[in-house]
Amino acid sequence: MTRRLDEQQKKAILERRTANRKLAEVIQQGTRYHEPLKLKLVDGKEHDVEVYPFSEEEFRNLLEEFKVNLKDLADQDKMAENLKFIEKVARLATGQENITDLVLASGCSEIMLKCFEISGLSASKGKNVESFQSRDLQS
Repeated sequence: MTRRLDEQQKKAILERRTANRKLAEVIQQGTRYHEPLKLKLVDGKEHDVEVYPFSEEEFRNLLEEFKVNLKDLADQDKMAENLKFIEKVARLATGQENITDLVLASGCSEIMLKCFEISGLSASKGKNVESFQSRDLQS
C-alpha cells in the first residue's frame, strides 16, 4: 500500500511541476509589452487576443528556421511554406500553441501583421512587410 501511495505522490508532484511551469510562462509573458487585437474566432464572436512583439533575435531565428523572404509571403506558389511561417509567428506572438485552432482563416496573418507593427518592423512601411496583405492568401 505504501508503494502505491508513493506512485500517487510522484504523479501529483509531476502534475504540480507541470502546472507551475505553465504558470511561470504565463507570468513571464504577462510582464512583456503587448497589445490587444480584436479577432473573430471560430465561435463566431469577437475576442481580444494579446499580441507580443518580437525581439530582433526572435525574428531572425524565425526567418532562418523557415528560410522565408518577406517579399514572398504573398506568392501563391509558396503558400504552404508561408502559412507554416505565419502560423508559427501567430503561436509565438500570442503565446498560445492552439491559436491556429481558434482563429478564422485570415486570423494568423492579422496576428502576424500586428506583431510586426508593434515590433517596429512595419513602422516605416517597408516594402517587405507592406507587400503582404491577408486577402492575398484567399483564392
